[in-house]
Amino acid sequence: MFYVGITIGRMLTGFITFRMSNRSLIRYGQLLALAGTALLALPLPPAASLAGLIVIGFGLAPIFPCMLHETPARFGGEHAPSIIGYQMAAAYTGSTFVPPLLGMLASRFQIGIFPFFLVAFALAMLLCTEKLSGFPGKHRANRGSAADSSSRG
Repeated sequence: MFYVGITIGRMLTGFITFRMSNRSLIRYGQLLALAGTALLALPLPPAASLAGLIVIGFGLAPIFPCMLHETPARFGGEHAPSIIGYQMAAAYTGSTFVPPLLGMLASRFQIGIFPFFLVAFALAMLLCTEKLSGFPGKHRANRGSAADSSSRG
């Protein structure tokens, strides 16, 4: 169900990008994924858990492509290739080590921690990207002031 949500979400996101910014899609996607994790964490009927997996996939669908597309705007074109490389490495590292981490925790406790595990990661992702959202203004302000001083002088 997660993959159904992410597939439909990626297809729809392609059309939505004409009307919304990358940052908005990232933020709304994270909030939607967080809502999906809440559906998993709450003691609701099994159909709600299936819906939660679809909602999580749908919410996560625009995040990685939009983050990659937003990299030059956030960090400048000259740094974008290196930073995109770091983003790719972090994504592959996470997909390699996070599932075994969940498996170890579930074997020690129980699989019932899965929804809370997802909530923790969704909140961490939301907090980190919101913190990062403060940086582009500083980057652009610094670039703008340097460009202004060089054109004056």
